[in-house]
Amino acid sequence: MQSRVFKFFLILLFISAAIADPPGLRPSKLKRLIDWSGEKSLVARIYVGAGLFYLEPGLRSRIFEGEFLFDQKAPKIRYDVVGQRGELTVRFTEKSRKKDKDSNPRSEISSLNEIYDNECKIKLSPRIPIALRMELGAVKGEADLGGLQIEKMRLEVGVSHYELDFSQTNPIPMEEMEVEAGVGVLRLNRLGNANFQYFKFDGGLGSYELDFSGDFRQQADLDINVGMGKMIIYLPRHVGVRIKVSKSFLTYLDIDEVYKSGGYYYNENWGKTPYQMDIHIDAGIGKITIEWVD
Repeated sequence: MQSRVFKFFLILLFISAAIADPPGLRPSKLKRLIDWSGEKSLVARIYVGAGLFYLEPGLRSRIFEGEFLFDQKAPKIRYDVVGQRGELTVRFTEKSRKKDKDSNPRSEISSLNEIYDNECKIKLSPRIPIALRMELGAVKGEADLGGLQIEKMRLEVGVSHYELDFSQTNPIPMEEMEVEAGVGVLRLNRLGNANFQYFKFDGGLGSYELDFSGDFRQQADLDINVGMGKMIIYLPRHVGVRIKVSKSFLTYLDIDEVYKSGGYYYNENWGKTPYQMDIHIDAGIGKITIEWVD
């Protein structure tokens, strides 16, 4: 009798465990490390389909460190050394099982508030110059590129809620920084620390914040295009700034502390500082607010 009760108890434990954590739904984990072996530069291409994504500087002695959490499809990671240049490709394209295949953009935005099963954490070495390309789909997370040597960068985000920061000054000049944003929320912080020569932003339908505060070290040209949505641009007061705005009658522009001449807006430091920002804004429908920061 006691033996039957014991067996019955074991069966109940097995059933309850299966219900609590059904087979096939337990996430898998993967960690990959790539040490520096004398490379002089790095080309990094990162593709993330859906989930949580984080990027930050790592160890100088390690080209790449990646930690991944996924349901079924493991990320594909490839690294080759061509001459003295490393070439890294990371593809993490598994779809989140919490997303509805037939969802519309609005429901996709709200789903970003949920905890995704897919998670990706990447660290890159601050030791060598990096040409960085990131393509993000339905992604939530943040990246801190402060201290990395970014010589060129392109960021594409789809239906995302993402924040990118340069918490420290880029040690080398960045040739160009291009950002293409779709539907969602995107914040770019302390872009003055990016040390770029050319900045281009293309926004679709969303809410965007571009903060150009930081250690501004270069003469820079900026092209900012917004289709529909709301944008706040924070500009450093201590840098000379000239702004050309092309907008429709459906765009509301909120700007102060400037004077207008010949179709351009100028701040009081234009032509008086070693480094200046020449900005062109092309706006469709929405509101653009320009604020000055110290």
